[in-house]
Amino acid sequence: MTEPGTNRSAPLSDRQPPFTPKRFGRYELIDRISRGGMSDIYLAKTVGINGFQKPLVIKKLLPEYSEKPRYVQRFINEGKTLSHLNHANIVQILDMGVVDGEYFIALEYIEGRNVAHLLAKAKRNDRPPSLEFCLHVVLELAKGLAYAHRRRGPHGEGLMLVHQDINSFNVMVSYEAEVKIIDFGIARIFLEPSGWQGLPVAGKLLYFSPEQLKGQNIDHRVDIYGTGVLFYELIAGERLIQHQESIGDTVKMILQTDVNQRIRDNDRIPEIVRPVLEKSMARDPNDRYAWMEDMAAHIRSLIRENSLELDHARFVSYLADIFPREMSLDARRLRRLMEEAPPLPASTGPLTVRDLQGFPDEVVKQLSMIADERGGDAETPRLPVRPVNYPAGRVIFRQGDQGTECYVIRSGKVRLFLKSGRVEQTVALLGEGDFFGETTLVDKDERNLNATALEDTTCLAIEREWFARLVPHDLSRILVLRLVERLRDSVWLLGGPLFQDPLCRFIYGLIFLYRRNIARNGSEVDLVELMELLRLDDRELVEKYLAKLQALQILEVSEPTVRIKNIEKLENILELLAGEKKLTLKL
Repeated sequence: MTEPGTNRSAPLSDRQPPFTPKRFGRYELIDRISRGGMSDIYLAKTVGINGFQKPLVIKKLLPEYSEKPRYVQRFINEGKTLSHLNHANIVQILDMGVVDGEYFIALEYIEGRNVAHLLAKAKRNDRPPSLEFCLHVVLELAKGLAYAHRRRGPHGEGLMLVHQDINSFNVMVSYEAEVKIIDFGIARIFLEPSGWQGLPVAGKLLYFSPEQLKGQNIDHRVDIYGTGVLFYELIAGERLIQHQESIGDTVKMILQTDVNQRIRDNDRIPEIVRPVLEKSMARDPNDRYAWMEDMAAHIRSLIRENSLELDHARFVSYLADIFPREMSLDARRLRRLMEEAPPLPASTGPLTVRDLQGFPDEVVKQLSMIADERGGDAETPRLPVRPVNYPAGRVIFRQGDQGTECYVIRSGKVRLFLKSGRVEQTVALLGEGDFFGETTLVDKDERNLNATALEDTTCLAIEREWFARLVPHDLSRILVLRLVERLRDSVWLLGGPLFQDPLCRFIYGLIFLYRRNIARNGSEVDLVELMELLRLDDRELVEKYLAKLQALQILEVSEPTVRIKNIEKLENILELLAGEKKLTLKL
């Protein structure tokens, strides 16, 4: 599986020294497949009982982008978007999180290459894909997009999920002729119509629709346009539009080109598919297919009327002819994957009791007891913790990150803080022997604070499942968890005043009380408690907020309580209101 957006003609592993397998959280990285604009892509595996091994792909955000919120948000957005989707033509997400400050997404492994690679090899070998193969790819692509466009949320609401970046790099074709859509980094869930100010921030410019380039309102029909451009490229063996000297000149070329004339002038495009290309790439979205299903139905009718046969076996044979070297390389990678991973260097392996010199005797004693249960060398038993080093200024985790580890500071200093937009509020400055990341013990793996190393810091990372072993008595464990839960609530409440806008504070309070009450087996929010916690004295204003949110079918008011009907939509609205663009909600 190659990284979309890479301009490299061959994987990095072909031109660099052999990759040394290494541990990454609970995964083992076996080989580096490629490097894209934002990410490194690794072949990896997870290991289970009785020799179970599962190949997968780890996509890691490059370190230079992990400190830039815009790129981090795009990366996180990809994971969140994929979590909504479960379809044969969309790459499946398996996991997402942060390991030692590095953001990652775990994805299913696809033995194959993207369409851009396929077309480049086909041109080099003078083996263009058949019309039937092109129709197969577009039909499978249409199935995945139709599913995403019609996908509903957990409460039955239409998500209207739009990819926005369909291009030859973001469509994979496996060696078994399966078609998978990847890279949902700039996908958007359309809660209601909205415009886009300026050019899109990412993606392949040559595939963007006229309305995207003009900053107009956009919807699922931008994906229909992108699919049409990809269809043209598959059949013609060349791009619809070539890059010009500047972005401005390229945009002008896209907007001024007579697409229908370009289609009619190209002898390589069969007459029977020209209507499909013209309708899918119509300049006015209203002249395109209304839905992806309509485009797919048109293509199927052409296949029937012209007695075309989509022979899967022929497609597989064609791919084997095009990709003999790539298939051999991937087979070698998979053989390496199944081999026993080399032992980890001692410096990165689990700690031993001897490594804990300087810690309180009771801590060492308790950890030693756990180590004895796990077996190993009696003199230096292995412990269920691992050392983690962070240089000064390094982000350990951010609000909203996923994580299941708690940390004890062995040396150095750590700052914990809340952030809303550009406003930051320090919650604690921690030093040697202090404990943080504790809310993972009661939360659903989501961090509710930011943590940054103020100086070179070494921590001991303890997995949540092992933390319980450190608290020997059930009563003590219950008390610790209740204390952590109260700390979590306090931190959440601290975040409210960071919002200067009263509507943001109000929505924030609704989300806070909803989450707290759900954890306590309740779902309704008490309005009196909400107003007291947030010091909202203007009852008339609160009623206006409630009326607007009720009109959007986000909540239902039944004095003196509020029932949240769509928490995801409420969170999205807060994100829009509090974001850099400072959007407003008209009352």
